[in-house]
Parts: sequence; C-alpha cells; structure tokens
Amino acid sequence: MLKMVDVKLPASTVNGWFQGGSDLLRALYLRLKDLVLESDYIQVDESTIPVVDNEKHKATKAYLWMVRSVMNNLVFFHYDKGFPGPKG
Repeated sequence: MLKMVDVKLPASTVNGWFQGGSDLLRALYLRLKDLVLESDYIQVDESTIPVVDNEKHKATKAYLWMVRSVMNNLVFFHYDKGFPGPKG
C-alpha cells in the first residue's frame, strides 16, 4: 500500500517494527499457553510444513501445532523448526 503512494521503507525498518510488536505480545502468548496447558482437556493437531533451508538449498520439515483447551475455548499455535511437539 505504501508503494502505491510512493513511500519507500527499507525491509529492515518494517522487520524492526514487527520484531518490536512481537516482543510486546510475547507475555500474552506465554500466559495463553499456560492457561491452555493447565486445562483438564486439550486437543492437539500437528501439521508439517516445508521450510526452505537457504544454507542447504533444500526444504526441511517444520511443525505447526494447534493446541486447544476445549472447555475454556482457548487456542494457541506453536511453530517448531524441525522438532516434533510443543515444548512445555
């Protein structure tokens, strides 16, 4: 959208904004994860996704987990680059 109005931002600037926002949300994510994992009944779904390894020039397998607290209707997602299962 910014390119349409001739505003040029370096990718490093946008990435910095994203990193800053992610850092601020980390505490909320960790609290949500704790609430879900403390639940008596959870459901978990694992999806594997290919991720390009630029050093090896080939795709490697990564894991995306959806963990749901059924009774509390809460969900968190966990991404892991090459290790199956959410780490407690």
